[in-house]
This record gives sequence, structure tokens and C-alpha cells, in this order.
Amino acid sequence: MLGFAVVDWQEESGSAAVWLVSPTQGKGAGNTNAVVLDMRNEDDWMRRLGNLTGDRVVVLTDGSQAPGLDRPITSGRDLVQRLSAEVRSARPLAWFTSRRLTRPSGELTPPSEQSPALRALALANDLVQAWSCWLRIEEENVRRTVPGPAGPAPDMSVIAYGMPGFRMVPDPLEHILSGIDA
Repeated sequence: MLGFAVVDWQEESGSAAVWLVSPTQGKGAGNTNAVVLDMRNEDDWMRRLGNLTGDRVVVLTDGSQAPGLDRPITSGRDLVQRLSAEVRSARPLAWFTSRRLTRPSGELTPPSEQSPALRALALANDLVQAWSCWLRIEEENVRRTVPGPAGPAPDMSVIAYGMPGFRMVPDPLEHILSGIDA
């Protein structure tokens, strides 16, 4: 899974906004790209939307739709709330990890104005906060459970997302990854 594609696609607006949220090594997650597609003037906007969201879980803003996308789709509100709840209840193996993290509340930040790009950005930022906390907790947990060889300690400064034992999302949310190539 490359990450999430936050999509605001409300037909009356005439455009679709896509914010890509991806894991960033050592920092959790971040917004890695943003595109606004003009549905009225671009003939191939649906193909472009499909290309942008490929190998990602599509996360919809409130009131958005996604007909024709052939990939896992979930509600952004539901995802952020459930992911935040899992992060708040997670037990990191390292005591200092829990002290360094600001755990997400699960409340969605309202956009500064009602445009597709700003609605998608507000949801993407909330998702980044919740998913970053999860990824950092999981990274610390994997770091502390990987056995080291006899001799020098292994270089645990880089934990690869997707390595055995690393969970991109908590177990109760694993179903949203169905249909995504790892």
C-alpha cells in the first residue's frame, strides 16, 4: 500500500481534489502531493483520478462520491475516528514513545472554506496526524522486537514500512486494505 488518497468529489463543485498521504521514513506520514481536477473541462479527468488513486485506499470527505473507482473506498470521518481511537488505546513498548506523541482526538478539523481542495486538505491533515502516531508507535514496537545477531547491535535507525511484523494500520482496520497490493 502506497498510502491514502483523500478525495473530495462533489459533482456540484465541478472539480475533484486529491491529496495523497504517504508514509515518510522517520516522520510517520505526510501529505506528498495534491491535484485539483476540473471535471467540466478535462475529458480524461476520470482516468487521471484513477491514476492518482492507484495502489492507495481512497478516503472520501463528507458528502463526496466515487463512482467508477475500482479500489477500496472508505469514509474519511470513520477512518480518522477509528484510527485515532486505536492510537489512543495502543500500548507502545517504549515508555518514551508514548510521552513524545500527541495522540489525536479523532475530531475532524473544519476546512477554512468550502472548496474541494480545502475540504480534502483538512481531512488529509487530520489523517496525517492520526496515521503518523500509529506508524511511529508501530515503528518503535518493531524496533524493540527485532532480534539482533550476536555481536554488534543491528542498525535499527531504519525500519522499513512493510517489513515482516510491521502493520501499516491497526488490526481492526486491516479490512480497508483488501484489494490493495502490498
